[in-house]
Amino acid sequence: MIPVVGLVLIGKLFGDVTLTVGDRAQAIYQVTNNTNALDLGIAGLMRFDVTRKHSRYSLAYSLSFGYFDVFGDPALMLTNAGRAQASWFGKRWSLTLSEDASVGRQRAFALVPTLGTNVMDRGTTPAGTGTPAGTGTPAGTGTPAGTGTPAGTGTPGGGGTNAGQTAYVANATYVTYVTSRTSLGASYRLTRRAAVGAAVGYQIAGGLGAESRNVTPLTRGPDATLQLTYAATPHDLLSSGVNGFYAKVTPPDSTFTLVGAREGWAHAWSAATQGVAGIGVAYLRTRNAVAAENKGSLLPTADASLIHTIHLNDGALLSLIAGTRLGVLYNPVLGTYTEQLSEAAGANWLRGRFNAGGFVGAAQTLSESGPNATRAITANVLAGYAPNRALQLQVGARTAVETLPQANGGSYPLQWGAFALVTFTGPDYKIFGSQAKAKAKAKPK
Repeated sequence: MIPVVGLVLIGKLFGDVTLTVGDRAQAIYQVTNNTNALDLGIAGLMRFDVTRKHSRYSLAYSLSFGYFDVFGDPALMLTNAGRAQASWFGKRWSLTLSEDASVGRQRAFALVPTLGTNVMDRGTTPAGTGTPAGTGTPAGTGTPAGTGTPAGTGTPGGGGTNAGQTAYVANATYVTYVTSRTSLGASYRLTRRAAVGAAVGYQIAGGLGAESRNVTPLTRGPDATLQLTYAATPHDLLSSGVNGFYAKVTPPDSTFTLVGAREGWAHAWSAATQGVAGIGVAYLRTRNAVAAENKGSLLPTADASLIHTIHLNDGALLSLIAGTRLGVLYNPVLGTYTEQLSEAAGANWLRGRFNAGGFVGAAQTLSESGPNATRAITANVLAGYAPNRALQLQVGARTAVETLPQANGGSYPLQWGAFALVTFTGPDYKIFGSQAKAKAKAKPK
């Protein structure tokens, strides 16, 4: 209560303060590998925003309830998530301090391959050092390992990923998880074309308690990023960056240290076609306390991605996406960092209230082979209809085949799942704030 009152007083005395509340409800019926389940969920959000001339402050909290497998083996899940952020900025510079945290109990990874997330850009991408307008998100600037949506939080009430990409199956393992990330990022625009940015952070992600950690190991440690960008032309952005991190994973009581560098190029051939390419090198040092191993590896890294948008004659929009990556990735189930080669391609179609899409991807670890390798192939399709802003209907299917090291279970049979989803999203309500000022600014002079 005290932080809320404090934000209100600060806003009233020194700036503008807005309180926003919203809600979301979901019902999903899924069939997976000869099992079926009905899941229900609801989530509420409250957010305070305080805005001043050269600063901005935000405090948000979300509470989610999920009631899974209603007619089978019902289980009640609860997720708490919060975010606090403060930003200061001038004509050429910006500074952002943020804290994101969540704790709850959800389904663990079950259908999604366990070949992890990219860590070459772990840490916050410095503000103001991104790609030029229209070039999209470069390959390799995705969510840092462990800082994204916790395993299974895309389920109803979790407010996570789209249902067509949700990582769970009926009667899957439940885990208690925690995520926390504290970061400080700064950027400075050197010239009209050049900018420099830096970020440091500390993160914790994984299971709470021994039982949950056996499913999703706990990883924690600091990281840092430094990046320089230069807009060579209105359609070309060059970037040079270095980053590093230290991570301790429990179990299997291992530590990982990585230092990497990347040279990147983002190019917009037209408003419809953009691409990104990069090349670099990484040094990964691994220490396993249980096996008493301590080894270092110098690894090449590379990435490339392309997106093309087509405006069809009937007013529909078709987006084609393809990408490949060679880099060090974190496996959130095995709790290891390894070099991996991955490829992915997808298509999205949108026309009015209708949408559809498909995706296929494959990946394999390169540092290990034979019985110690991890391989996966996955594919999904999704179709949706939104009769209005509040209601969304979706149907889809997903399949995956995966091979893990023999010590972790070996080959898994083909997994598949199909679902039907209904989502209702209530409107956001501004309890107080500068609604009158916003309307006044919107009026033409």
